[in-house]
Amino acid sequence: MDCVSDPSPVLTSHIADLSTIGSIQPPSVISGNWYNNRSYLNIAAEHGALAPSVTVYAPADATLTDITYYLQPMNDIDGNLLDVPQFELRLQISCEVTYGFDHLTELGPGIAELAPAEPSTSTRDAEKSVSFEVKAGDVLGYTTGTIVANSWDFIFSNTAVVNSFANQERYENTGDLQVLLYAECPYDYFADNMGDEYRALIGASSSDSSDSACHTSYDIPGGIYGGWFQAPFDDEDLFARADWGMAIATMPDGAIRVNGESNSIRLRPEDETYLDPRTVIEEHCYASSRNTGGQEGWHVYLKMLTPNTMGVAFDQGSCPKSLPADYSVYYR
Repeated sequence: MDCVSDPSPVLTSHIADLSTIGSIQPPSVISGNWYNNRSYLNIAAEHGALAPSVTVYAPADATLTDITYYLQPMNDIDGNLLDVPQFELRLQISCEVTYGFDHLTELGPGIAELAPAEPSTSTRDAEKSVSFEVKAGDVLGYTTGTIVANSWDFIFSNTAVVNSFANQERYENTGDLQVLLYAECPYDYFADNMGDEYRALIGASSSDSSDSACHTSYDIPGGIYGGWFQAPFDDEDLFARADWGMAIATMPDGAIRVNGESNSIRLRPEDETYLDPRTVIEEHCYASSRNTGGQEGWHVYLKMLTPNTMGVAFDQGSCPKSLPADYSVYYR
């Protein structure tokens, strides 16, 4: 497919009626123990209620290049695990800039006919290549978001912009990480003051939002903040899949997430051990003040060992005075 070079396209149409969006989590988002080039848009709905259907529009003239139809395992509001059919669309605005939407429940006119007939059980290599021209404001589809979170995804990439990470070589040479090199904030590309309307929804779930900016390059070199991996980078095994070990993030509303391979710590600004991880360059212990199911709460002790290695120890109970001897090591 031929393309036209334009590293700074302007988005002229809103992607949805913004009154249907309760809040936005800007890219790059933390997803389990890894980071992802996506922005989450949370549909305005009462807690525990099914979200209303939201119409999704094309923000600019573009070519639809890929459709993925797949089954997403989700818990329903009663906790039952279901396989829910979902659509993901990818579109190209210019040679440099692409965007997409994930967790669509229906596709718009002209697009639905192009989709695979049956959903795949995995998204890997499941996309169907197409070529379909859309105009700004065209209906791309409809979404009720994920069942519990009521969220859907906005994906935006620009190969003319290269993000920086603590270990740049790992991201440049690991296939599953390369998408983060070109992650961009879509809300910076909207015309006039349209982007401000989206930024006003970042952290809108909190009356004291601490951060309304997009962060597509989240590592802080020499500190604990950002993404960590299970093994050192091997420059002889280029284009291997990422072996994510831990992701540490401060959310738009100030909440902290420390997500490991099998443990996760959540803190709010009012918690006793709260300390913005973006400021931690030596060591700190985070203890969750929330017990679940009558069990004792968890903590995680984090200590920088070298500029590119970190000692990590999860356990139940209160924080120890120093890093325990049985810690695990994670790598940039």
